[in-house]
Amino acid sequence: MAPTKTSDRFNLKCEKHVLDNGLCVLLHEDHRLPQVAVNLWYHVGSKDEEPGRTGFAHLFEHMMFQGSEHYPEDFFRPLEEIGARLNGSTSEDRTNYWEVVPSAYLERALWLESDRMGWLLGALTQEKLDNQRDVVKNERRETMENEPYGIAEELLPSILYPKGHPYGHPVIGSVEDLDSASQEDVAAFFRRYYTPRNASLCIAGDILPKEALALAEAYFGSIPEGPVIPPFQPSVPKLTRSQRVTAHDRVQLPRIYLCWPTPQQFTPEDAALSMLGATLTYGKDSRLVKRLQVEKDLAQSVLSYQSSGEVCGAFTVIVTAQPGVEIERIEEVLWQEIARVQEEGPLDEEVKAAVAGLKTRVVKRLQSVGGFGGVSDLLNHYQTFLGRPEGLVEEIARYEAITPEMVRAAARNHLSAEAFGLLEIRPKPDVTVVAPDRASLPAAGREGSFDLGEPQRFELDSKAALWVLRREELPYVTIQATVRAGAVYDPPVLPGLADLVGDLLDEGAAGLDALALAKRIKGVASSIVTDVGREQASFTMGLLSEHFEEGFRIMADVLLKPALAETDLQRLCKAHIADLASDLDDAGELGNRALRALLFGAEAPYGHPVEGTPDTFKSPPSAQARAFYETCYRPERTLFFVTGDITPEEALKAASASLSGWKHGSGGDDNPAPSYASSSGIYIVDKPGAPQTYLAVGAPAFSRSDEAYPAALIFNEIFGGQFTSRLNMNLREDKGYTYGARSLFSNQRGAVPWVIVTAVQADKTVESLAEILRELDEAAGQRPVTQEEFETARANWVLRFSQNFETQKQVADGMSALWVQNLPNDFYKAVLGKVKGLALEEVRAAGSRLLSAPRVFVAVGDRATLEKPLSAIGLGDARLIQAPGQPRQR
Repeated sequence: MAPTKTSDRFNLKCEKHVLDNGLCVLLHEDHRLPQVAVNLWYHVGSKDEEPGRTGFAHLFEHMMFQGSEHYPEDFFRPLEEIGARLNGSTSEDRTNYWEVVPSAYLERALWLESDRMGWLLGALTQEKLDNQRDVVKNERRETMENEPYGIAEELLPSILYPKGHPYGHPVIGSVEDLDSASQEDVAAFFRRYYTPRNASLCIAGDILPKEALALAEAYFGSIPEGPVIPPFQPSVPKLTRSQRVTAHDRVQLPRIYLCWPTPQQFTPEDAALSMLGATLTYGKDSRLVKRLQVEKDLAQSVLSYQSSGEVCGAFTVIVTAQPGVEIERIEEVLWQEIARVQEEGPLDEEVKAAVAGLKTRVVKRLQSVGGFGGVSDLLNHYQTFLGRPEGLVEEIARYEAITPEMVRAAARNHLSAEAFGLLEIRPKPDVTVVAPDRASLPAAGREGSFDLGEPQRFELDSKAALWVLRREELPYVTIQATVRAGAVYDPPVLPGLADLVGDLLDEGAAGLDALALAKRIKGVASSIVTDVGREQASFTMGLLSEHFEEGFRIMADVLLKPALAETDLQRLCKAHIADLASDLDDAGELGNRALRALLFGAEAPYGHPVEGTPDTFKSPPSAQARAFYETCYRPERTLFFVTGDITPEEALKAASASLSGWKHGSGGDDNPAPSYASSSGIYIVDKPGAPQTYLAVGAPAFSRSDEAYPAALIFNEIFGGQFTSRLNMNLREDKGYTYGARSLFSNQRGAVPWVIVTAVQADKTVESLAEILRELDEAAGQRPVTQEEFETARANWVLRFSQNFETQKQVADGMSALWVQNLPNDFYKAVLGKVKGLALEEVRAAGSRLLSAPRVFVAVGDRATLEKPLSAIGLGDARLIQAPGQPRQR
């Protein structure tokens, strides 16, 4: 297979037009799915904020979803009803908004986007501002104050940048500044920055460019251009001394952040530093991972990267220590490796592998036209900051030109041992450490078509299954091996064994140790992503088509010839204990573990945590791990799913050659369907001093093969499955108690659980739970699903259905789930057809079944303030429980 030229692979062909008012319009045609991405970037971020007005850019991102003059209602509603996905985000340098809509509804998306660009202020009210201010403060609580290590987001800018620097404060801003924001402040911010001249609009996907441009001109062309915004000039701070800061957080493992200011994006040194980050921590054979994790077993996690901004960049190394390891030992190794790369530079093969890995990751992103990081996002990125949407080709060329000497020079020039920022986050003293967490909306336009396709199925001589689905749009292939070897097969006394064995497989194979195998994998510019779930273990490789045969050989060697070395097992057990120490700091993890244990039983196959508990890993279970591998990792329990730019014949040839000699066994699968425990009532998992309470509610539902399952999907959408659901609109939009609330089905074999989750501000716990109970009661009685809710939710679900299969990994995950759960080959097509044909009464009936099941309530928060009020809410006495694996409070 001849390699594809870089210019062909990374040239994102698009038309560029500039309207008379200065709006840049980018058009990219792609007819793979009947979907269109509308992606709008405003060249404004937190760097543009004035002192005392921090957080405005992010607050305004929220305000943009609150309705505009000609559609003064919530922005999500008219898009979710047509099956759209949508979101927005704010960085230091830009704010972006995107929707992925069925192609027939492109005009609606442009109508709405243009209305909030040109006519937002007509619908801006003090009530909306106050509500979103509360939502943002809850987001801050969730992502910073109640998130393990979240304080780093607030501390690092002040360590790295001098006072007054554009990047010197966190994007989310301060509570004081948010509280002081007035309606006129917000309006002034909008008038200055939310203008056509300061924006770039990309329309990508199933479009006819001429028609799309005409719509863009019609809807955006009359909006006034706005003021000229002078560009920020690069400003790289020069540290004159080191600044060390130590902070304490409610975590169990210490973490170190070592950072330096560096040159801005699109410079040769920026690219060289990015490759330095990959050289240090990309893959097991990378320098810091090898030293800190594989050889010395000092670190639970290691990451290094160059973050690239418009004003400057930052190079950061983040290391989380293993239990009992002093930060000083880690810092010593960090400085040794930094000095070594400054003195010797990286090897040529290290730089080539880093560049190849970067290109593979970029091609993987090109599978998606919309969303964060997709084609439309990339085009807007390069247009906004370079003025050239085709900038990806230039950027790849910049990386391909990187030499070991350039990386060495960048490390010498910018990673000073005399002037740096260093943040240590240490556990708070009271945390127990675990020993060894405009008038009317446009109507639909031209509809597109979607066909998932039917994979060609083979049974190999070994009895392993091979499914192949060809997708030729990119020179990229995904190989996924799925094995019936998930947590349901754990011995009752060793929860987490399946997860451990899954992680162990790529630690060494076919005579290669962990580092040599990592180097071999890096040679095909890929990695193996291991995901051990409740019912299966999956191993996924995404790689360029030209590396397919070697990639399949590597995957086969990992599954058939793992080393299962004792030294690797011991190291992984320590790593799992460290991972659990971090996971069990997280309120959501504690709540989900407790809920599962209550629903199914703490030691039951479907009730114990997939990741296990620390007790499993204190003494490396060598014999049990090998027995688990020999029992579960058999060909008759394995599916290889291949999708991408490869023919079924090529895939079959590679599979037959790589898997020859694999002997099948009896093929038994003794995993029983899940059975539910009889638990009900309300339970508290104590997290002293928590600024938020994590609420989780669970109840048994019914299996995916049940006739009522499609109707239940639509009921869930209405109740809590979409942004405009009853639950989220109540707790977030009406009350401002939370950053988000949702309900979902946790898919598995047999009867699936129906779960409600949200994190609410601690002093609104009782009120939030009362609202959840009210929504449940009203849905079952006085306020059943309405015809309008039903039709809107059904249309939403149907119209966005194809978006579940945009990337190759999404296709592989979806198809493999059919095999694991013994569902028919036409399951997705059949469910789609049933949803289209549903009647309102079927949805109400499915909802009644869900709502009549016994429910378990879990609250993760401060027991001292919650126990009495929760006991009085009408669910019986609140009972204190420990989440499986949770360290006991003193």
